[in-house]
Amino acid sequence: MSKQYFVWKDPGCNGIDPEWIELTAREFFLFRRVPENKNRFFVTLDDGGCEEAGILIMEATKEHYNEWRKERRAALRRKKRNEAFGATILSLDSLLGVDDDLTGHDVVPAALEDVEPQVERRLDLERLRGFLSTLSEEEMNIINSLYLCNPDELSERKIAKLLGLPQMTLNSAKKRIFKKFK
Repeated sequence: MSKQYFVWKDPGCNGIDPEWIELTAREFFLFRRVPENKNRFFVTLDDGGCEEAGILIMEATKEHYNEWRKERRAALRRKKRNEAFGATILSLDSLLGVDDDLTGHDVVPAALEDVEPQVERRLDLERLRGFLSTLSEEEMNIINSLYLCNPDELSERKIAKLLGLPQMTLNSAKKRIFKKFK
């Protein structure tokens, strides 16, 4: 799969009717190392694995770059969740077929609210429940005391006193539990 690199001829155009210069990979690498080019932004456009199209790396405005980066991170989070849960989370932004330009937005009616955060939250809760079920009774008591059953938001020191433990012992146990969770 080939990569093509495009930069604006005039960096001051800010994406408005730019004239493009195509660079080789080496030229682009050297271009990015020049100090006055450090504040220029680039997005990667990939046609979903289409061999003929290749990958385009193009200069963009800071706003467009930030939007692209946000979408890319969301896609990476979805991919990571898919791998972790052995399930597939579908995106309405994905193309439905190889030969057409239909996305889920074209087929599914618009919902009143975004369900992705709800699905992600539900998956996180399932993962948390699974983790909590692996804890011993003592570890579960510590988690309940510190986080789940602490409406007055008592300090760790006060909770340790209520449990009859030294504060450092409670803190060490909490760290062990968190390490187990990671």
